[in-house]
Amino acid sequence: MQKVLKILVIRFSSIGDIVLTTPVIRCLKKQLDAEIHFLTKEKYSDILSENPYLEKIHFLDNDINETISNLKQEGFDYVIDLHNNIRSRLVALQLRCTTKYYYKSNLKKLLLIKLGINILDNLHVVDRYMKTVHSLGIKNDNLGLDYFLPSDINLEFDTSKKFICWSIGASYINKKISLKTILEVSDNIKEPLILLGGIEDYEFANNIINKAVKKDIYNFCGELNLSQSAYLIKNSSLLLTNDSGMMHIGSAFKKTIISFWGCTKPSLGFWPYFSDNNSIEILANYSNRPCSKHGSSCRNKNEICINSIESREIIIAYKKIMLGK
Repeated sequence: MQKVLKILVIRFSSIGDIVLTTPVIRCLKKQLDAEIHFLTKEKYSDILSENPYLEKIHFLDNDINETISNLKQEGFDYVIDLHNNIRSRLVALQLRCTTKYYYKSNLKKLLLIKLGINILDNLHVVDRYMKTVHSLGIKNDNLGLDYFLPSDINLEFDTSKKFICWSIGASYINKKISLKTILEVSDNIKEPLILLGGIEDYEFANNIINKAVKKDIYNFCGELNLSQSAYLIKNSSLLLTNDSGMMHIGSAFKKTIISFWGCTKPSLGFWPYFSDNNSIEILANYSNRPCSKHGSSCRNKNEICINSIESREIIIAYKKIMLGK
C-alpha cells in the first residue's frame, strides 16, 4: 500500500494572504490525495477551521521551540513555506524534510515601486503561490479561492433582503477611503448598507452613520467574528472595499466587488481573484504605480493617493453594477 504523503503548509498572516493560499491547499489535497496540515497564528483560525481539505491546523505559539517540537511529532514529508520569512524558515529547517519556498519577488516589487518598472509578468499572488508546488506536479485547477462557513452562524440581520456591504477597514490609513467620500457615495445607494471592519473602525463607522443623509446604515465593525462578516459578504448584492482581507473573502464567494486602490495597486498581484466579471477596480489618479508594498507610506506629499478617488467614480461604478446604467 502506497504511503500517504503528509504536507505542512505555512502562512502566518494575514487574513487576505491566508485566504489566497486556499487554492494551494485544495490542489495539494485533491491532486496528491495527501494529508494536509497548516501552520498559522491562532487569531486566524476562523479562516481555515471549516476547510475540508485540511487534516489539522497548528498554531504558532509564543514559544516557537514548543511549536517546532509538536510539529516534529507529525513526521511531515514536505513543507510548503508560503510565508518565507526568518521564523517560517526556522520551522522548516528544524523539521528536516523537503521544503518548497514561495518566491516573494521582492526585487521585482521594489523596481515597480521605486522606478515604475513592472517585470512581475502580471501574475496574481495565487499563481505565484501555485508555482511553489509546481515541481510536485500540482496544477492550478482554476476554481478560485475557498472560504468555508460554519453551519451555526447567527446574526441579528435579515440577510434574505437585498443589501450592500462596505468594508471600511484596512491595515493602513493610506488604503482607506475617506469619510467625505463614503458619505457622498452612501447618499446615492438605494439598498441598506452594512459597514464592516475591526473594533478600531467602530467610531469611524458611527461617524458615517451620524453624518450621512442615508438612514439605513448599520455598523457591525468590531461586533462580529470573521466568519459572521464573511457570511454577510456572501449574502450581499455588492461589496465595496479597500485593498483588504475582506476583498479576498468576497473573491472567495465570487461576489461583485468595487475595490479602491490608493498607495497599493493591483499591479502588485493582489487584485480580486476570480470575483464576478462585473467587478470594478478604482485606482487613485496620482500615480499608476504603488507607493509601497503594503500601503504603509505614500509618495504624494500633499494628499495621500487614495483621496484622489472621487465619489463620482464610485457612484458611476455602483449604478453600472446595481442599476445597469
